[in-house]
Amino acid sequence: MIIGYKWGEAAKRRSNIVRGGNNRNSNYNNNNPLITNGKKDLAAVDNSNNDYYYVDTARWIPYGQKLLLSEEEGGAAEFGESIDFNGDATVLALGSYEHNDGTGMVQVKKYYLGKWRKMGNTIYGNFQGERSGSSVQLSRDGETLIVGGMGSVIKHGDDYGRVSAYQYDSYGDKWDQIGNYVRGGYKADRFGISLSMASDGKSWIVGADNNRRDLYKTQRDGYARVFHLKDGMWEQKGQTITGSKGSWTGYAVAMSGNSKIICVGDRKYRVSTDFVPGRVRCFKWAKWPNRNWKRFGSDIIGDYHEEESGYSLSLNEDGTILAIGSARYQSGSVRVFASNYKDDSWEIMGERITGDTDNDEMGFKVSLNKKGDVLAYTGRGYDRKETSYSSSKVGVSTTNNNNVGVVRVRRWNTSLQKWILVGQDITGHKEGDHFGESLALDDTGTTLVASANWGDVEYVNAFRLAPNQ
Repeated sequence: MIIGYKWGEAAKRRSNIVRGGNNRNSNYNNNNPLITNGKKDLAAVDNSNNDYYYVDTARWIPYGQKLLLSEEEGGAAEFGESIDFNGDATVLALGSYEHNDGTGMVQVKKYYLGKWRKMGNTIYGNFQGERSGSSVQLSRDGETLIVGGMGSVIKHGDDYGRVSAYQYDSYGDKWDQIGNYVRGGYKADRFGISLSMASDGKSWIVGADNNRRDLYKTQRDGYARVFHLKDGMWEQKGQTITGSKGSWTGYAVAMSGNSKIICVGDRKYRVSTDFVPGRVRCFKWAKWPNRNWKRFGSDIIGDYHEEESGYSLSLNEDGTILAIGSARYQSGSVRVFASNYKDDSWEIMGERITGDTDNDEMGFKVSLNKKGDVLAYTGRGYDRKETSYSSSKVGVSTTNNNNVGVVRVRRWNTSLQKWILVGQDITGHKEGDHFGESLALDDTGTTLVASANWGDVEYVNAFRLAPNQ
């Protein structure tokens, strides 16, 4: 249960800003992250179903130190291009796919005594162009790691994408490979551009959005496949989910924590020549009659031309809640849907969540907590405006921090049927950071981590929710 503060007029006040690059000290006890009943202004909105809400009386504070790419690891490496938490946010995986001329690497950190510390060996790619770390996923216990390396990024490239899995050996403090490498079906199909894993680490879905099956290889259809561990080897489970008509299928994928539901983003899905809104398709594992992936609900199609619905995806633990990001249309947006088992459909939860101005890229990444009632999302192109006054308080100047990037968090309010903001905006450190390149949320929805790798300093910052003092 997540505990917070009562919804009221305080929620209408504008929150302060925490910068992604700011790692100032706090007296907050990171070992006891949940806000407790000790606060005298704490009250439940509806105690009957444990619905509590954080508003301006809570804020996001740094959780551990800001993580930077060290000098011995080289210069620009797309550090934090992919990141993931385990269930309780004590283990963090970070992928840097351009390290060593595109060989790529993955590092794992463990949170201990207020800091992120190395956990096991760094996992490096095996050849230049593998781009290992394009995607990463951790199991709930943090002891199973899946790594995607998307290979060539040009359509006539020679490198296959591939996925590998690892188990943590606590005695030797190292990551041991589990099973076989899984290779994409075609050269340069970007197999491994996206990954999503079940909570137990035994099943995962992988996307390959650059598969071109037409004669002249101009049509980018893409596909997605599911794999599961059987007798120590990774085997495909069910049919391949394919795209068509240049849909870029597999750019984003999602698997529920229980592995029973998968969703695939077709960000360039075409309804007609002048209406290309994108869509999301979901599937449920059916043991009968032929053990395959069966369509679950109707297609979720975008509302606007070039919306690119399905740009990012996230499912909760049981696959009943789905978040969809559409980062490319106007300011970008996020929609959340709940499954209706009675008529096998998806119903929208609340209104579409949009950015503030054009090119905010809101919905660039989305993440749901285990229950599905907390939503985190990024706006990588967000511009932060800062107003300053002269000493006489007469002159006023406004500074635009263009493309600083932002992370926002909302919680579902069952009484209001709305997604309510939780805490303040978490923004990048400075102009051009594009904070929000990647994003992960823990099971409770009270700890998050996000990255920025466009600026001259590439970094990863984690935050935890705390009461205002």
